[in-house]
Amino acid sequence: MNDIRSPRIYRGRAYFVSFVCMVLLLAVGQAQASFRLFDDFEDEIVGPIDGQDDWDSAGGDNRVVADPADPVNQVLYVPSASSVLRKPLSAKDLVVADGTTRMLFMRMRVGDNQSISIGLSNMTYPREYSDFAPEIGMSNSSETLDLRAWDDADGNYEFLTSMEPDRWYNVWILIDSQVNEYMVWLNDGPGASATALDRLKAPDGDATFEFRSAKVSDLFTFYIKTSGGGSGVNFGPVYFDDVYLELTDAANLTNPTVFGTESQVLDLVTSGDKATLSWDSLDWAASYDVVKGDLATLRDTGGEFALAVTSCLASGTASPLAQDAESPYEGSGFFYLVRGVSELDEGGTYDSGGSNQMYTRDPGVEASSVACP
Repeated sequence: MNDIRSPRIYRGRAYFVSFVCMVLLLAVGQAQASFRLFDDFEDEIVGPIDGQDDWDSAGGDNRVVADPADPVNQVLYVPSASSVLRKPLSAKDLVVADGTTRMLFMRMRVGDNQSISIGLSNMTYPREYSDFAPEIGMSNSSETLDLRAWDDADGNYEFLTSMEPDRWYNVWILIDSQVNEYMVWLNDGPGASATALDRLKAPDGDATFEFRSAKVSDLFTFYIKTSGGGSGVNFGPVYFDDVYLELTDAANLTNPTVFGTESQVLDLVTSGDKATLSWDSLDWAASYDVVKGDLATLRDTGGEFALAVTSCLASGTASPLAQDAESPYEGSGFFYLVRGVSELDEGGTYDSGGSNQMYTRDPGVEASSVACP
């Protein structure tokens, strides 16, 4: 089953609440681009990262700390010392299967020069630089904060760009495991998506780089390796945050941190009167939109939300509540989907964020003639 729950029957009244997504969605066209969070370090305890949330760390004082730019936010701190950090993608039901293309997104902030590499590996416990497939990073021997990428076609690192110290950067790495190559985009706009101008190139104009290893293999470990050679305030650290992986082959250059995993409304339920819907509020949402739909139509059309949505039950409601006094006739059912809307009128998502939801609902819902504006 694909993220589906059985209807709850209340005195002959059927409600499909929380997240409703039919298995028949598998038959609805091409998958829509969608990032899934790998780690934003908010669930970890401030302190050493080793042993937390499937992280394995050996060597340096790698830990979860407060964001230098936002003390409320938690990030991964990686100082300059010989160390390895790794976490299986499977911890979030993710993988870069051989022959597929996936976009890896992360944010990084560099204090000063540090020898560090970041990427994915086909090994469960990668230890060496040669265990990387796609690999970006920098060296503490450079006079500037030079971001570079390994290109196995030339057997060495290619200079990409110089970064500014103590500034958060958005990084996109498009990993093509069919041809074993990758590309890199970078910008420093908070929440900004990438554009063609953000794609990084080597001095020779090359913008595509060959894997270091793992030519015929799934990639299933997020991997960071550092080397010593410097200590104190003049070297490092590097901070990481908001690591995501795209679920489809799409070259997704959007920035998933705009709403992140908090974009989905959780725990949509009905109250005792069977007419009041409620859900968990979102910190960033100023209001909510609620759509209602016919479950039978959703099933019969193979998951076409554009046809199954029957009304905008609530538009721009400030509280996490909505009312629906209508009861479905016997043998039928309704579904309800909720999204948050920010103060800037930016909409969240009608998706559940569940690991079994294969396709986003948003394009279908928004295509309905009766959807919320």
